[in-house]
Amino acid sequence: MCSGLIQLEDHAGEIIRKARALRNVSLGDAADAGGVSSLELLEFEQTGKCDRPIDFLSLGRLLSLSPKAIQKIAEGWRPEPVDLSPWQAIRMFTSVKYGNVSNSYLVWDEFTKDGGVFDTGWESTSLIDFAHNHQIRIRFIFLTHRHQDHTTGLSEILKAYPGATVYEPKYYGEELSVSYWQNEDETIMVGQLRVQPIPLPGHTGESAIFVVDGWANKAPAVVFSGDSLFCGSIGKGYYSWQMLFDGVKCKIFSLPLDTLICPGHGPLTLWAGKWCATRFLPQSRGFDMPLDAAFYALIAF
Repeated sequence: MCSGLIQLEDHAGEIIRKARALRNVSLGDAADAGGVSSLELLEFEQTGKCDRPIDFLSLGRLLSLSPKAIQKIAEGWRPEPVDLSPWQAIRMFTSVKYGNVSNSYLVWDEFTKDGGVFDTGWESTSLIDFAHNHQIRIRFIFLTHRHQDHTTGLSEILKAYPGATVYEPKYYGEELSVSYWQNEDETIMVGQLRVQPIPLPGHTGESAIFVVDGWANKAPAVVFSGDSLFCGSIGKGYYSWQMLFDGVKCKIFSLPLDTLICPGHGPLTLWAGKWCATRFLPQSRGFDMPLDAAFYALIAF
């Protein structure tokens, strides 16, 4: 299965708006750098379209964004499909409501047929049908956070698999009387697959990611990033922009370069893929990466 030419979660205008929020840059200052009016930049942030050319070089410098990358996204760039043949036991499902397209994922051990779900999307009918058709027993459900577009399908799965254990951040655990992890050192086994929950607050106060390894044929690790990281951008910092950005740098960009990124919205992508690491990342791969690395390290052009 490949991800296909799926639309990015954020168009160029939305990325500009997120960068302004993170860097605390006013609309007026950003518009001046881009050579357009405040109203024109506001329209661009809302729609991704502008009647006049935007000076992405100056605007990118102001916001610490890659001008070349933001220009390509504005021109409609989308990533090539990811070849999932190294990961035979993973499937992505999408569900849509109110124009919001949300991803959910099913993984399983090919020998025991034990399965785990990462986020449930708006509904889980297709995921449940696939599991039934392939004799997969859903043992665990992992939630990156509690927004409706990631959890509405939970009741469907629990009805079909009433014995499944739900893992979610501690903040909401007691409220729903479900299991939750105590710390980052905990590992949950789905057959031979090792699932490591890692708190990454920022999008919400309780947001988390999950890193999964132990795949057959020694396939690289997979990270289920929820709304912390998308292809081409990061999520909204409802709780804290800075915590989100720092968490992405320290907890996702410290993973091996061949890691597969499975986001809550938009296309699958590879941490490294075909892109040249020296183009967007400093040689040290330290924690002082510029913003264009966090936003664009996954872009393969």
